[in-house]
Amino acid sequence: MRLSLKLLKRKPKEELQEETEEKKEEIIKEKELPPEFEVIEEYWIEEPYSKIQIVFNHETENYEYYVVEPELDDYLYSVYYVLRNSVVEALSGYVEDRVRHLEEVSKKLLKEMGIKIEDDQFEKIFYHLKNDFIEYGPITPLMKDRLIEDISC
Repeated sequence: MRLSLKLLKRKPKEELQEETEEKKEEIIKEKELPPEFEVIEEYWIEEPYSKIQIVFNHETENYEYYVVEPELDDYLYSVYYVLRNSVVEALSGYVEDRVRHLEEVSKKLLKEMGIKIEDDQFEKIFYHLKNDFIEYGPITPLMKDRLIEDISC
């Protein structure tokens, strides 16, 4: 019996960082800020899904707080909408790992419906599903931001 062993070369750290940055860019497409806005600070809340930008508006001379999240195009939004409405009926009562359970049920429903999407597209949709069903909905990034002391309307 002959055993063949193939050695894989490890990628340099710089190459791994570039791949990570490319993946982040695939998930979050940042919009160009108008010229009157200047990014003062930015930090991740849930890398690579939600990021906070503190910008200074030179016209109004005010600081503004922006949440950058994965955007869903029309097709992905319709998949998200159908999945959000269908997953409610398919979820079980009590489970140990709610995130994993939601992910499994979501993938199963997509397969049953015959909807095929890429992994990065599923990640975008799942981010929003997880926020809706397990976390705080649209205010999840605000609730997770350790630098926020108070929220008022």
